[in-house]
Amino acid sequence: MQLLAAEARVYTLAKRFPIGLLGLRASWREEIANQKAPGRIRLFGHIANREDLAELYANCDVLVHPNPREPFGIAPLEAMESGIRVVAPWSGGVLSYANPGDAWLVSPEGADFVAGVREVFADEAARKMKIEQALRTAANFDWPQVAATFFDLYDDLYKRFRRSYDLAPEVRAIPEIQSNSNF
Repeated sequence: MQLLAAEARVYTLAKRFPIGLLGLRASWREEIANQKAPGRIRLFGHIANREDLAELYANCDVLVHPNPREPFGIAPLEAMESGIRVVAPWSGGVLSYANPGDAWLVSPEGADFVAGVREVFADEAARKMKIEQALRTAANFDWPQVAATFFDLYDDLYKRFRRSYDLAPEVRAIPEIQSNSNF
């Protein structure tokens, strides 16, 4: 019942704002969307082409990411990088980068997502501050930065391993370890 109530709110919002839905299962809703809000809701399905996705993001005002169990959530991070306001659940992997300073975080209920979208447009000063912070957040996750972080982690693990190996010569003296050692 909550899902139906949330869906009704989406159609009500679509009368004021154009809405685009992305994802693998978006297309099955197309017929009902055309009946309830003709021409106001676009269902895109999965977008594999990066240029097409960038163009879509460039034309969006808000990304609503409703999945509370997303292990990471690359779409909200990409939206942040594009300067799009993000409404996401206060749960899941999205919290590894999103916070109240750079996103509108809500409980994963339909009514709360609608309230989050309304809040996006309610306070222009807060919106600008969150977008600026979201751009900084996304910059911490660009590929060169992520790769450098992984290399730093690998270097640190290697140093720790070498230190523990060098400090434990009595372990190397055990015959079973000598015969199975890859050191």
